[in-house]
Amino acid sequence: MLAGARLDVADRKKFCISRTFLLTSAFLLDIIEYAMIETTSRQSWLGYLPLARQAALLKDDLLDPVDKLLDDPALVELVRQSLARRYPRSTVTGRPGMAPDRLLRCCVMKHLKGWSFRDLERELRSNLVYRRFTHYDEDATPDFSTFSRTFALLSPELTEQIHQRVVGMACEQGVAQGRKLRTDTTVVETNIHYPTPPTAHCWGTGSGCSAAA
Repeated sequence: MLAGARLDVADRKKFCISRTFLLTSAFLLDIIEYAMIETTSRQSWLGYLPLARQAALLKDDLLDPVDKLLDDPALVELVRQSLARRYPRSTVTGRPGMAPDRLLRCCVMKHLKGWSFRDLERELRSNLVYRRFTHYDEDATPDFSTFSRTFALLSPELTEQIHQRVVGMACEQGVAQGRKLRTDTTVVETNIHYPTPPTAHCWGTGSGCSAAA
């Protein structure tokens, strides 16, 4: 009788320990699933400073003109708010995510350079100038799949807000008046036959092309 009671107590203890372990595991997995927004305040590693000074001497004609523009707190805040809507507690808990200033700069650099996500991953890892521009410096950089998932959080509404803020800053500094929009196009080579002098009129009239050719 006494042995049976001791056995029941031991079984209950094992059950409580197992239940506590399962609840703890579920809680940890729930935290890991979320990506917490990383802070924009960071301190560089002391050993990286000599490399940073060397990288600062190098120039990039595409990135340098927008470097100071992307430091605007309002632009960074727009991206931070977009990341905060990913999960209810993204601002306070979860695994380390991508900082809003880094995300904004990586997005701009990708589009300016015309890279794919794999190109962005490779170039960012191997180039000190790109690391300095994106504020990654000596820190580990994400892989292409992380870039792809995180870039998808930047909605068209956010893009419009960023454009409005940039235009507003241009108006404040007297660079533009914000009343006209000029667009540009890109020529892509295709296998469509281009007009030659003997048959150029066919492209305008649409008749007699086969006979003229």
